[in-house]
Amino acid sequence: ILRASVFAECNTHYDRSLPDDLQPVGETRFIAEISAAYADAPIKFAAATIGYADPFATRTPYEKILDAQIAAANGRLRAIRTSTAWDQDPSLNYPILRTSQHMLADPRFNGALHLLAERVSGGKNPPINGDGDFFGGVWAFHRRPSALRMPSCSWL
Repeated sequence: ILRASVFAECNTHYDRSLPDDLQPVGETRFIAEISAAYADAPIKFAAATIGYADPFATRTPYEKILDAQIAAANGRLRAIRTSTAWDQDPSLNYPILRTSQHMLADPRFNGALHLLAERVSGGKNPPINGDGDFFGGVWAFHRRPSALRMPSCSWL
């Protein structure tokens, strides 16, 4: 029996009136509005949302992007997903995702993970989700497993 669905960010309904780094918030807001409109439906539409916040944003601090995503999700944010899928063969890369070879080793990526961990644990306000049901997702593919380098995460 289907009881609810989860919406995963997919580069749609970005808010072009916002600075580039904050435009994905429009997608989260859009889904929260649709979910609220169908709150009485027998199947909960987008009961949870997987959003996007760019740890490599150049103009807006990651924390501000995350705060905007939390506010826009209206209690539905359960994950932040970042694509790190990169390959030496350019035909396998998706230019819209702006991935690069060593994203997982970048200190900005590690800093974003630490901030997410603080928010989930309640160490920073606003918390992402009070029930602790939150995860961070990374989309990655590599031909050589040794090329996959995860950042140091002592809090995991």
